[in-house]
Amino acid sequence: MRLSSPEDRPARQHTAKALLSIFTVLALIFSVFAAPALAQTEGSSATVDFEVLRVDVRDETGTVVIRPELGVQATDLTVEIEGEEIVTSVSPIFSSPVGNHTVIVVDDSETADQVTGFENIRQAALSYVDGLSAGTRLMLVRAGGGRLDTQPIVEFTVDHNAIRSAINALEPSGGAVTFNAIADSVNAFASQGDGVRNVVAFVGSPGSSSSLQPDAVRGRLIGANAGLAVVAPRTANLDISEFVSIADQVRGGVVLRGSSAEQDIVVAGAQAARIHESYLVGSFPTSSIIDTQSVNGQGEDGTNELTAAFGGSEERVRIVPSGLVQGSGLDAPALAESSRFSILQGNAVALIAIAAIVIFVMIAAFTLMSILAG
Repeated sequence: MRLSSPEDRPARQHTAKALLSIFTVLALIFSVFAAPALAQTEGSSATVDFEVLRVDVRDETGTVVIRPELGVQATDLTVEIEGEEIVTSVSPIFSSPVGNHTVIVVDDSETADQVTGFENIRQAALSYVDGLSAGTRLMLVRAGGGRLDTQPIVEFTVDHNAIRSAINALEPSGGAVTFNAIADSVNAFASQGDGVRNVVAFVGSPGSSSSLQPDAVRGRLIGANAGLAVVAPRTANLDISEFVSIADQVRGGVVLRGSSAEQDIVVAGAQAARIHESYLVGSFPTSSIIDTQSVNGQGEDGTNELTAAFGGSEERVRIVPSGLVQGSGLDAPALAESSRFSILQGNAVALIAIAAIVIFVMIAAFTLMSILAG
């Protein structure tokens, strides 16, 4: 075995210095590039207490409709357009000029009766109707019977007693065509004009007799700017994951489940009504704010941004001058970034973290190099 000699020490010291230098450079590069990514991940986890459903700025008085999360009681809805705060009056949707249209889809299939007990579904649907204001226009569609070309039992009406009577008259039969019922019912919204559109489905089975796939149903809802509320019991043999997937991808989507097949689904029906009744409408003047802009010199309508703040959260959405925007059209473009590091602007915590990492790495590298190099 060869013993190290004094002549080997300068070579080892040189190698150690080189390795530490490389390590220091890599650590600095990592700290500079990784910290912004970490800061961005941290910032994206913020919860939103509401959802913007539509913005209408076609008239002198504009409106923005939001859906607060269940249980959020704040009423301090404020509106900013292009950074300028607009004086906004707030009212519940049932006392506003915005129309409110809802399709009730009831799974009255034999499968739902076997899995859940149809009477529980019936009572949940009745509980939902009882919780709505008189001005909400309702349509009733059955999802049982196995008929793929589903038709409404009761057309859109404000006669809620007619809806109740029709629900009470339902009897379980055939297979569940729930996806077809939801998709077909969307077509009826076209006859109702402007307003907030919702489908609330009282589900007691997976809807396995449907001929339509969930993606097709989701596309119909998005195309009609309609939300989907799903009300179902929580039983071990009832899989509603496909309904949940649809609701998660549409604005105004919500899933409410009871903790059992019995009375708790009735409570879930009442909760769905409270959610739809809790929609808030902010009204604001548009005469001095919304102007037609030129895009690339082509003279077309430009696009502005609106920021709605509610309950300590805010959401940026796209608006079209003198137009109506709802559904997926509300999605605002990503914030413009001049560089990768614009995420750090105004982020004091991230800047302090980066500075601490850099200082620590430099001190550690200097100390180790001093020890090894003598």
